[in-house]
Amino acid sequence: MTAYPPAARGGDVDVLHGRIVPDPYRGLERDTEDTLAWTRAQSRLVDAYFEDCEVRDRLAARLAVDETPPAPTPIRVGDREFLPPHGDGDRGMLRMRRPDGVVVILCDPRRLDPDGHTVLHRVTPSPDGRRVVCQLSRLGVEYGRLLVIDADTGTVLDGPIGPVRYSSIAWLPDGSAFFFVAQTPESVASAGTSPDVVLHRLGTEDHASAAVHTPTSGHEDGDVSRPAVDPVALDPAAPGPAAFDPAAAPNAVSPDLLAAIARATEGAASISVRIDRGRWLLLHCGIAAGGGNQVWIADLADLAAGQPAGAVPPGPLLRRVTEGVDARTHAEVGPDGLLYLLTSHRAPTRRLCRVEPGDPRPDRWREVVPALPDATLTSVTVLEHSPVLVVLRLLDGVHEASLHDRASGRRLRTVALPGAGRITRIAETGPREVRLGYTDFVTPPGEVRCDLVTGFCRPATRSAARSVPTVGTRRLRCRSADGTSIRLVLLGRTADLTATSPRPLPTLLTAYGGFGIPAVPAYDPELLAWVAEGGLVAIACVRGGGDEGAAWHRAGTRERKQNTFDDLHAAAEWLIAEGRTSPDRLGVLGSSNGGLLVGAAVTQRPDLFAAGVSRGGVLDMIRSELFGLGPLWREEYGSVQDGAEFRALLAYSPYHRVRPGVHYPATLFVAAEQDTRVHPMHARKMCAAMQHADPEGRPILYRSLAASGHVEHSRRRAVAVAAETLAFLARETGLANDRGRPVPSSGTGHGGARAFPSSPSGSPVGGSSHQ
Repeated sequence: MTAYPPAARGGDVDVLHGRIVPDPYRGLERDTEDTLAWTRAQSRLVDAYFEDCEVRDRLAARLAVDETPPAPTPIRVGDREFLPPHGDGDRGMLRMRRPDGVVVILCDPRRLDPDGHTVLHRVTPSPDGRRVVCQLSRLGVEYGRLLVIDADTGTVLDGPIGPVRYSSIAWLPDGSAFFFVAQTPESVASAGTSPDVVLHRLGTEDHASAAVHTPTSGHEDGDVSRPAVDPVALDPAAPGPAAFDPAAAPNAVSPDLLAAIARATEGAASISVRIDRGRWLLLHCGIAAGGGNQVWIADLADLAAGQPAGAVPPGPLLRRVTEGVDARTHAEVGPDGLLYLLTSHRAPTRRLCRVEPGDPRPDRWREVVPALPDATLTSVTVLEHSPVLVVLRLLDGVHEASLHDRASGRRLRTVALPGAGRITRIAETGPREVRLGYTDFVTPPGEVRCDLVTGFCRPATRSAARSVPTVGTRRLRCRSADGTSIRLVLLGRTADLTATSPRPLPTLLTAYGGFGIPAVPAYDPELLAWVAEGGLVAIACVRGGGDEGAAWHRAGTRERKQNTFDDLHAAAEWLIAEGRTSPDRLGVLGSSNGGLLVGAAVTQRPDLFAAGVSRGGVLDMIRSELFGLGPLWREEYGSVQDGAEFRALLAYSPYHRVRPGVHYPATLFVAAEQDTRVHPMHARKMCAAMQHADPEGRPILYRSLAASGHVEHSRRRAVAVAAETLAFLARETGLANDRGRPVPSSGTGHGGARAFPSSPSGSPVGGSSHQ
């Protein structure tokens, strides 16, 4: 018998707005020897739980052979074609197809880091295709560095440069320099600081910073932003920087423009920078995650080579496009030289406007594609070689594509998509054709070719024409506590979905419900593996997401966040009332913000669920602002600094709702030790609290993932985590038993001990397998 590993309970409290808030497991916020010992003991307990687990091994084998990630759209620059990374191993390299058709490797992270812990995230070729910026990070950390690669030789020209976090890259037209956004964990966690727009001239140590602060790569003792590791440590044997003459290209950006950028971006939570048409510098400055933004534009033609030294062009160097606008706006310059604006300004479901970029004030915006009350405008692609706009709307949870006249905005025709799915990318291939990336719940990602004259689509790849047999979907609605209609998508075997008298099935309920992100159809091998085992999947489109536009998002934020949880509970109650499942067969799964939903579900309505899995979940809402990207989430969740928002946060914070004597559903918490978004303290503290409160109930487990971050880039590790997640839910909801295989008792041993095997065997997840 193996008892839960003890965690020291302390007397820490916070006094907030006159309320005393106990925090007995604050010690687990720090990576002390005691915390590491507790974490290792928890992993041994998980290993014991899964010893000789046939369903996990079967699921892992199924997931390993499922469809590989789709190759991303090639980046064409002149007569070169860059093939970005799309996974790990051989798929994690940057390759280039030369004009003679030969494909060469430009950047292989395994050569830079033989230990295999470095990942290539993004690549950005220069305007002439001779150089390419590669963004790399290490050990699961999302903060990394930049390398500049010579596309002719594969030699490292410059770098490492940074640190950065998924930075946009904007090359100057002559390829002599590029803008990037420098960011460190400190720039998020420290009050009054923001990301840093930097102009880097190739071959120099000198960065022209346009920000209020200078980023550093060090970490102070006691910093809770994580992690204190070098984001990219290069192999000493890797090729070093080659000689480059920075004097070969003129400087097209003046100190005055850099100063204007510094003023515009001061206090921004996030920044993206782009240069359109080799002329227009665009800045998008986010106020906070899920909130509005500001857009700025500068005309680099006024600063082109040949202008007299020290001369200042007439008019402001940087113009605010969104002056007086409180909305989310995306801007880009089209082939007609006009600035196109996809905006929620005066349109909660968004509309498309355009304006002359030289005078982009909002009172001069002209509407091109209007907003519709029942469909959210998700994207508009302005084609280069055809006077057509490709418009995507989200209507009842699926994408609708239509073609519009660029000049008038008039709708020309509807695109005949293969099914009720989503468009993942749009690539123009000629004057009358575009290729659309397409997928849905049962169709692997692939491409279809769309005729711009007829709107007819035909498969461009084999996977686009093939879907999973015997598996289907049903789209239904249920009512939340306040009467709001909530969309629910069922994914299951066709026979189970069409049965007139459905039998209760082991069911996996999942939702995200945050940051305005809609629950659009996606081919998910993890959910399909559950269905293949005989279970049912239910996807709830709850408030807080972007399914019904900006108002739907706002209805699940700040003091209104409880609406999100009520919607999830309503979906669970509907599934039970309709006979689709029962409380002893219902599991709930969520990641990141969805992991918060799991924490709320098992603490607010433990009577509805047999099991839950929270992966990378935000669970301590009182101290969330002090860790990771928490400071950026005040717009979404609120802040304990505001009295009303504090009371709302405390009311639903899963960690603070744990009560002794309550019998909770079986719960598995999964946390990545190098997660720079959601600190593992959330899962640690929540698990310790539940184990203390319910020591003799169903299993409460904590799986720690070493050398992993919030987003898992290793396919092998991702498969292992998914298999373990599903196996836990399968055991606790009876799905494994439905297949005729023994399910270990989730009952109790003597004196509060757990009825787990005491000598764990090898496990594909946890322990040394994640080093």
